[in-house]
Amino acid sequence: MMKVTNHFNLPGPLINAIKGFDKAYKDSRGDTQISVTELISPPLIRRLKKEHWDEIEEDASERVWSILGSAVHSILEHAGSENDLTEERLFLEVDKVKVSGQADLYEANGTLSDYKITSVWSVLNGVKPEWEQQLNILALLYETAGFKVEKLQIVTILRDWSKGRSHTGNYPDCNVKVIPIVKWTKEKTLEFIKERIAIHKAEPVECTAKEKWHKPTKYAAMKKGRKSALKLCETFEDAQEYKGCDYVERRPGKNTRCDDYCSVNKFCPYYEGDEVNDR
Repeated sequence: MMKVTNHFNLPGPLINAIKGFDKAYKDSRGDTQISVTELISPPLIRRLKKEHWDEIEEDASERVWSILGSAVHSILEHAGSENDLTEERLFLEVDKVKVSGQADLYEANGTLSDYKITSVWSVLNGVKPEWEQQLNILALLYETAGFKVEKLQIVTILRDWSKGRSHTGNYPDCNVKVIPIVKWTKEKTLEFIKERIAIHKAEPVECTAKEKWHKPTKYAAMKKGRKSALKLCETFEDAQEYKGCDYVERRPGKNTRCDDYCSVNKFCPYYEGDEVNDR
């Protein structure tokens, strides 16, 4: 079982809640071979988690938001009508692989919703591909089980929303933002599931730059006496030649997922740590 550490001395009830959450999730999976979340995630991460599960350490402080997310699910469970379904785990076998998933809320009017506690930054650039993939796979699971799905949506609860910035640019007007998701055809969804299963069955390769959430190295054209950059450029030469530039600052690239969000990076043969190779 994965080890939950407590380096910041969080209260005991929080630690117990995290451990209880993990057990409940494991019990709900049944004989699932792969969940929807795992299906759309990088195969290498899934493989390393399976191989090193008993060695993985994750601090309780990194799990707080997931616990708050489960609290939202509990609220939904008591707030829906008698014909709504909350956190119903459904199963589908594709190419002899049992896939399972559960949406946060299915409403009797055919609306399938997933609630996410996230940052403002995550909703400023449109729909994340993995959100679209996740909800469409879930929609197929529900339709296969006999439920009619008419509408897909992500309901984001923005943990760092600021009222003072709510009327600037494309900043959200309030701390809840509903994001409509385009519904795929059944054929497209099934084909996507089959493609992902094939990828997970193959020998896992290094995660792509996109999967690593890679931020490339930038070169800042700077002016003496000014703290912020005049412009961020792709190359040193472009920054150096920028009008008004006195000197150039190199801002190293970063694989954000690898460095900050991957619980198996220490087992990964490709992990570079702080030495990011831009490619």
